[in-house]
Amino acid sequence: MITCVFSDGASREFPRAYLEAASPVFKAMMAAEMAEAGSQRVEFTKENKDDVQDMLRFLDPCQGRHAEIDGNNVERLLPLFHLYQLDPLYEESCGVLAKGVPTPGRVALAQKYGVKRAIDAFLKSEAAKLQEVADIGTDGFDAAFKAAVLDEYRSIRRREAEAADDAERVAKRKMANFQAYVADYVSSTPEHYAFSQMKRRLHDALDKAA
Repeated sequence: MITCVFSDGASREFPRAYLEAASPVFKAMMAAEMAEAGSQRVEFTKENKDDVQDMLRFLDPCQGRHAEIDGNNVERLLPLFHLYQLDPLYEESCGVLAKGVPTPGRVALAQKYGVKRAIDAFLKSEAAKLQEVADIGTDGFDAAFKAAVLDEYRSIRRREAEAADDAERVAKRKMANFQAYVADYVSSTPEHYAFSQMKRRLHDALDKAA
């Protein structure tokens, strides 16, 4: 067992094998030449106690089955997962972050740790909210993120305009092709066209007589 010491001086015992199996950082700490190996202690004095306790819960096979990364804890846990190289948990937390509602804190977190998928998702989310470029205000986001949102907004509008132009061109081309087909059909089969016209006039006359 390893003694985990927290920032408030409290401590708890935790299986050494769980730490070593989950994290190369903890495994290195337990190496013979490291102080932690001799003292059988790992100090988490710079991290928030509750955050570390939550992290350890994920590393315990029994408790980890019921632990979940969500919008309430992702901002606290992602830095710890990154620090201790808990790669599967870090990747999961990046995914949760990217699916969340963008806030200044989450944007700063994504920028600090280079979570590109979250940054891209936040940009698209904020840009989609804008009706006009002038709508973006002083809502707590930093200047760089605001500028990126405006760029994404302009990109979205440009793609929409291009898509509309493409759709219009396709519609015009289809109509031109159809008109050409009709003209070709009528000119190549005058008897059939004349019969069709006569048949339509006959139906009109019958309808009026009724």
